[in-house]
Amino acid sequence: MKISGLKIHTLGEFSITDLSGQNGWKQNRSNKVATLLQYLIQNRKQGATRSELLFALFGNSDLADPGNSLKSLIHRARNLLIDAGLQDLEYILFIQGKYYWNNEIPCEIDSEIFAELISKIEKPDLNREEVAFLARQALLMYKGDYLPFTNTESWASPLLISYQNMYHKALRIYYKLMAERGDFKTILPFLEHALKIFPFEEEIHLLRISCLYDLKQYKEALTAYEKTTSMLLEELNINPSKDMIALYHKMLNGISFQTETLPEIKDKIKEDSNQNGAYYSSYLGFVDSYRFLVRMIERNGSSVFLLLGSLVNSKNLPFDAEDKIEKAAEDFYRAIKHALRRGDLFTRYSKTQFLMLLSGINQENCLIVENRIRESFNETKSTRGVYIQFKEISAVPEQNLAESESKSLW
Repeated sequence: MKISGLKIHTLGEFSITDLSGQNGWKQNRSNKVATLLQYLIQNRKQGATRSELLFALFGNSDLADPGNSLKSLIHRARNLLIDAGLQDLEYILFIQGKYYWNNEIPCEIDSEIFAELISKIEKPDLNREEVAFLARQALLMYKGDYLPFTNTESWASPLLISYQNMYHKALRIYYKLMAERGDFKTILPFLEHALKIFPFEEEIHLLRISCLYDLKQYKEALTAYEKTTSMLLEELNINPSKDMIALYHKMLNGISFQTETLPEIKDKIKEDSNQNGAYYSSYLGFVDSYRFLVRMIERNGSSVFLLLGSLVNSKNLPFDAEDKIEKAAEDFYRAIKHALRRGDLFTRYSKTQFLMLLSGINQENCLIVENRIRESFNETKSTRGVYIQFKEISAVPEQNLAESESKSLW
């Protein structure tokens, strides 16, 4: 019988098909049969002893009859592939005390081809066009992470990290080469694909925002910046890095708005409507406003307080119920916006904290503000066991505090 070749996909999915792609099997959930096939394919050159296979499949679990469990899985694996329309072959062999994937069956394995492309990129005798071609081919091959249903296993996780590092290397190289050409249109889809796989990777977000800026898609670049910084704060509790802030200022300094008259500019920057409640700002906008107000205080002697509100539990410790934090933060946001004045400013500082900037107020009135926010929060909160803790500090330099405190009621 002539043995047909197989295509084995491990990046983004695990599947085994014939060369036509019409017959084969694709994993759609975690199971021991798939893990058995994956482990033997990954170790097909050196094979695996029974104890190695059992540990890969079951860890340190006690099995009543490990030998029969393994034989049953091997039998099921063979039947699974044959039932999927592949040839009736002995896919798993037992030779001199070891189990092997049948290496007489020709196989194209995407992760091996991918790793080979990455190794070729590093050869010093290649020109830029050749490197760009290899990097592009590698990026196109990486459909997603290695063995998505299995990559938390102890034997698979180092391979997952290794392939991720290779992918990031290829992406950096290809971006650099395309940027040197000024061909940002070509690299943009690769960056967007990368973010589908690594949505929390700030470096890739930075490259994509830079790419949009260089394509003169200024509105899209600023929108992407706002979404990225909000997402990193809400999901990972990370404020913008120095690189992200530098990119933001680069964009602001480089964008030229084509407006002819001052009324047009005024119309462009005004709020969409007369909204009630305090003004919510991005973190960077809040920082700039704070620094500006501190300068104003030094000149006119008015008072401004910085207020930090934190979500805590009944023991005044940080609220850490992950499944409830976002809902509690939404309630906190609404309470602040409702309780503060239109002239006050606030921003989200972390997953469980908000910063507020209160002008024309003294420290005694800060307590009134805090109580109003707390009352509003308690009336509308939808999460039990969460409370608010406040800390306040004057934005006025200490030496000027006594003479610049406002006595007006808030």
